[in-house]
Amino acid sequence: MGFSIDHCPLSIVHCPFRIVHCPLSILHFALSIVLLCSMTSCSDDDDEVYPSLISDFVMAQSNSEGHVSFILTDDGQRYAVENNISGMSADTVARAICSYVILQEPTNIPSILVYSITGIPVMYNCTSLPSIHRDPTDVAGVWSSGGYINLHLLPLTQGKFQNWGFIEDSLSANDAGTTTHHLSIYHEQLNDPTSYTGHIYASISPDSLREAHPAGDSILLSINTFKGPMSWHFALPLVH
Repeated sequence: MGFSIDHCPLSIVHCPFRIVHCPLSILHFALSIVLLCSMTSCSDDDDEVYPSLISDFVMAQSNSEGHVSFILTDDGQRYAVENNISGMSADTVARAICSYVILQEPTNIPSILVYSITGIPVMYNCTSLPSIHRDPTDVAGVWSSGGYINLHLLPLTQGKFQNWGFIEDSLSANDAGTTTHHLSIYHEQLNDPTSYTGHIYASISPDSLREAHPAGDSILLSINTFKGPMSWHFALPLVH
């Protein structure tokens, strides 16, 4: 039950950090010099505007051949992917971080060139596991977008496997008749030495909660950090 300290493959939609290892799989796509020179960034004109490289959390959609055909950003923008990028299972949707440039040519559907796309694991609900671990980690950021709670975690590692997920700790009733769902991050360091800081991007889907969570409820997420517990509050439904 573990995964390497960075990312999970795009072919896994919900990468469940369970008994199987979810290995490092970063899909980088360096564009050729010819392709780059077809863009303004290779222009000899000093007044030419360079294209803006954008990095977003997205949902990546594949076609019947397993190529990334579209991405949907967390703010709702849908783009067609112009370059040929493989690595997904056919006809699937996966959470990912995508770095891309928007093409300026007018098209019916806004199009992009993708520079890199990396699968993001959607955390497994570990509430029913017989042993619960909350080993410390540093946190770079926690926020909601795209209907997910997103995490950028900074665990100490030597590049070996660690176990991650989330736990439904308790429910508390509010005066307005709503419920707060108290969650915490499951983290088991295992035998990975604390040698240097690693980076983990992951998401939590409210659909993974076992308890009903109607609109008006909220989530209070707690993470055990090296400086002590920290928490973040999110109203439901999460921001799309």
